[in-house]
Amino acid sequence: MEAADKNVLNALRRLKGITGFATTLCREGDPRARVFNRYDHIRRMLWINSYFCGATGVNPERANEIILLHDLNRWPFAQNSEKGYFDQSAHTAAFLPELVPGISEETVRDVIMLHRKQPSGMGRAARPAYIADVIAGMIEDPLLLITGLNADPEIVPERLVPLLGLDLSPAGTAVLAALCETLNRKKDAAAFSRQFRELFETLCKRFIDRHAAACGTLEELEASICRDTLTVKEEFLLPIVFPINNEKVCHGGWIKRQIIGPLIDAMGLDEAGRYLLSVDEAELLEELRKSGRMRAEELSNAYPHLDYTSDAGSGVKALIPG
Repeated sequence: MEAADKNVLNALRRLKGITGFATTLCREGDPRARVFNRYDHIRRMLWINSYFCGATGVNPERANEIILLHDLNRWPFAQNSEKGYFDQSAHTAAFLPELVPGISEETVRDVIMLHRKQPSGMGRAARPAYIADVIAGMIEDPLLLITGLNADPEIVPERLVPLLGLDLSPAGTAVLAALCETLNRKKDAAAFSRQFRELFETLCKRFIDRHAAACGTLEELEASICRDTLTVKEEFLLPIVFPINNEKVCHGGWIKRQIIGPLIDAMGLDEAGRYLLSVDEAELLEELRKSGRMRAEELSNAYPHLDYTSDAGSGVKALIPG
């Protein structure tokens, strides 16, 4: 295996300990947080790209390359640590050529355009990576909120339910509840991940097939998908989902104030940035504890509050009783 391939594989493995939908830190005896990692988001994007390209006759290889590269430079806690300190797309221009010697300027450009959500700036063969990204976020975030964080599906605005392809009949809701119980009562993270993948893929197929049947060209299909995913983002993810998972569950503001800000003050932004790209979340907390920068009890708030919906004052109805 070439050094560049090893570098990418090592960077991908690190994403198993980096926030995707929620922080990956697990308390003793509770493996639930593992299911929210960024590595699984990459896997879901690859699956969507394969299905989308198979349905449209596009070669998936170029988009697969962009998907594998696009999230390798994320700090621990990702969206809950980076804002205001770290511009992923700006950093990518120097990061990828160092990680993957000989990488083409076109590949770096396509990754940056994906970060900036500007598919028109991507090469034609790379654009399915953007489609995979927006579909993955639109499907996985509501599904993880419901089945992973135990939010009753009534939290989804009614007009968006058919757009997401959710089955909220009694039978469909029972499927969601059973999946939620697997994680939150049985605490069987491995079984949850397998069952979640099956449901996620079913919903993605339903979404892509519905759009493909209504569109005559690839350009029309992409535009139609982008419209619907943007609607879900603006009407549900931004105002409802992200405040719950990023702040109420993951304590994003606390992480920036108590962990990231002081680390940058102590090390300087450049050195801290390099360090934060070399560790995952568990490694960062262990180093903070060992170095004496923070006591173990102070670090407790870095762990996600996965039972937030069961709190009396959460304002979020739980799918299954706490």
